[in-house]
Amino acid sequence: MAILGRGLTLLQALRAGGALSVKTGCEEGHCGACLVLVDGRPRYACLTLAGDGAGAVVETAAVLAGDDDGRAVMDALTAAGAVQCGYCTPGVVVTLTYLLRQGRLAPDDVVEALEAHHCRCTGYYAFLRASTLLI
Repeated sequence: MAILGRGLTLLQALRAGGALSVKTGCEEGHCGACLVLVDGRPRYACLTLAGDGAGAVVETAAVLAGDDDGRAVMDALTAAGAVQCGYCTPGVVVTLTYLLRQGRLAPDDVVEALEAHHCRCTGYYAFLRASTLLI
C-alpha cells in the first residue's frame, strides 16, 4: 500500500485511503486501537509519520484477514468469545498475529503484549484464552 501525504500520521493516511480497520483511539500510543505491522513489526499508526512508511509493507487487521496467521488469530478470537464491540479487536489481531509469527505465545508474552491495548468489553482473559488455541 502506498502511503502519501506529508505531515500526516500513518493512521490518518491509512484511514484516508479507506483502511477502516485501523481505529482512531487515544492518538497518543496508549490504547492499541491503531496498531499495524510495518515491515512485520508492531507500530502505533497514530505516532508514525506517513512518510516513515514509504516503501514499507503495512499490514492492518483487514490485510491480515487474508493471511493464514491472521485468519487463525481471528478464528481463535471468535472461538474464545473474545470479540464484543470490536473496537480494540483489530489491534489485538495485529498483536496476536505478530506473537504467533514470532512463536511467542507463552501466557506471559501474551499478557505483556496485551498491556498495550485498552478493552472495555471483553476483558483480557478471553484474549489470553484465544491465544492458547493458537499453540
